Amino acid sequence: MNLSLTAVLAADVAGYTRLMNEDAEGTLRTLRRLRGEIMDPVIAARRGRVVKNMGDGWIVTFRTVSDAVQCAMQLQDRLKNDDGLKIRIGVHLGDVAETEGDVFGEGVNIADRLQEIAEPGAVVVSDAVFGLLDGTLRPSFDDAGERVLKNIAKPVRLWSRGGDVAGAYAALAIPGFPRLIIQPVRTADTRAELTELASALTGDLLFYLDSTRWLDATISQDNDPDRYIVAPVLRARSDVLRLEARLWGPDGRLLEVFKIGGNLADAFDWQDRTGADLSNRIMQGVIGAEIRKIETLPDSLRTAEQWMVYGFAFAGQSGEAHRKTLDCFAEAIRLKPGFGYAYAYALVILMSAVSMGQSHFVQAHLDKMDHWAAQVDRLEPEQSPARVMLALGRLIRTGDRKAVRADIRALIRNLPFDPHTLFWSGWLFLYMGDPETALEYLPRINVGFGGEALANAARGGIGFAFLQMGQFEQALPYLDEALRQNPDYSAAWRHKAAACGYLGRTEEAAAALEAVSKLSPDETIAQIRTRSGYLDTPGTRRYFEGLAKAGMAPG
Repeated sequence: MNLSLTAVLAADVAGYTRLMNEDAEGTLRTLRRLRGEIMDPVIAARRGRVVKNMGDGWIVTFRTVSDAVQCAMQLQDRLKNDDGLKIRIGVHLGDVAETEGDVFGEGVNIADRLQEIAEPGAVVVSDAVFGLLDGTLRPSFDDAGERVLKNIAKPVRLWSRGGDVAGAYAALAIPGFPRLIIQPVRTADTRAELTELASALTGDLLFYLDSTRWLDATISQDNDPDRYIVAPVLRARSDVLRLEARLWGPDGRLLEVFKIGGNLADAFDWQDRTGADLSNRIMQGVIGAEIRKIETLPDSLRTAEQWMVYGFAFAGQSGEAHRKTLDCFAEAIRLKPGFGYAYAYALVILMSAVSMGQSHFVQAHLDKMDHWAAQVDRLEPEQSPARVMLALGRLIRTGDRKAVRADIRALIRNLPFDPHTLFWSGWLFLYMGDPETALEYLPRINVGFGGEALANAARGGIGFAFLQMGQFEQALPYLDEALRQNPDYSAAWRHKAAACGYLGRTEEAAAALEAVSKLSPDETIAQIRTRSGYLDTPGTRRYFEGLAKAGMAPG
């Protein structure tokens, strides 16, 4: 019997026997729905393989520990906000053997024992699993001590993510914004790799499209006259793939048809690219449809939520984009003074503009910063992504890295998959001169996960992290791509100038500084140091020294 070290997820429906005795038909109907709309897509999206299906329980194997744990967490997040069944999950890394359609070994046995002691809605992982998680996932788990497990010789140290943590972000959906039904990706091809790919794409679409609070997305076979609907179909001819998705408006009109080709030989990478790309296109399609509707209304008839969506249409990294977005968000605040979400995003945009040297563009809103921060603190829940900005304010005021790290840990515990929490936490570590930790956060942001503007700012952050680490050649491709996507990204121009200054590329450094001068005239190193809020660390000193080498005036 050949054994291989494998990440194993064991899941079981809580109280299944009781539920079947009370209502067998209804329980089976709910189980089928949850399998089709939540479990199968989420498992497939994380490239899990169901190797054993017991009806009310599953054994799933994964290529990596991170995939297994993220799958477990996302399953519980989705199920917590569903009125259906609750499950218990255990995850372990151990030896596994497969034979004759069954699985055996310590990895399976311990994972199964862990799910048995988990509370409904919880995830329990072994120490072998916890030790391989990065800083974006570890804070969600609490030390549950050592336990002696049935038929396992040695005690196992456990870590638990309770049901009270699960689903925190999904609970933040806000009424008044667009709603979207994602129909499961259909395919007429009966090949297992095609049906698995269709499920994986369904899971990716849900993960990406429900990652923003302005769009309430859910998977369903049903139609709803009040929602946008995206209906994707995966076709294949031999190994050639074609994904076609139709986006319908709430009025039943066909708005967009998206077509993406690929090849089955590249299925995993194609899935990653396609899930992100299609999600971004759908988000832009919804925003475009909403903008067209909003622009038919006089300003006086627009709702606060519509002003927010209108502001998102201008999102970017230029000063003019920040100004237009803030004007819209300020109008939303005027119409709805208790709208915490509007204060949150207004604060994000305003602080971004200031840190990027664009204060002259947003001068009309600068005196509102403290008020907006106070309103975020008062109105937004403890698990709101906007609280990262309050942590940034604390860092700038006090320089207290220990307190800010505690703030980030508390937020990421409840919001490990929220793009804005990950993004701003990554940048906070850059402010603190900790680029290694920033690189645990920022690479998780892609074009589908929060949109192109956020993904591009993350690229710039990755480049800045390598700059702080002294890896100038590694920094430049990220900075160049960020600038290709947005030539008005002033921070990326500064970071490129510093990297080229160190590398002795004088012409490129001078060109980068010229671009900076056009976006932020007469800027000096002293001005950047004062307004940025960066702490004095080896990494941030390296940045300012690079600007000096590039030829920027000291002040």
